Amino acid sequence: MNKGNIFWGSTLLVLGILFLLDNLELLKIDVSDLITTYWPVMLIIAGISVLFNKKSSQ
Repeated sequence: MNKGNIFWGSTLLVLGILFLLDNLELLKIDVSDLITTYWPVMLIIAGISVLFNKKSSQ
């Protein structure tokens, strides 16, 4: 199994759980603040994932 697939799969799983908890009103998340505040972090994580995938495939 590819490490990138595991990374992106687990990232989507965590995001899905967070959104589910928000919809059930068990956890209060302001999605607009989350996206506007942390979008650069998402780009950094994506770049690191691409770098590790290229190094492991060589």
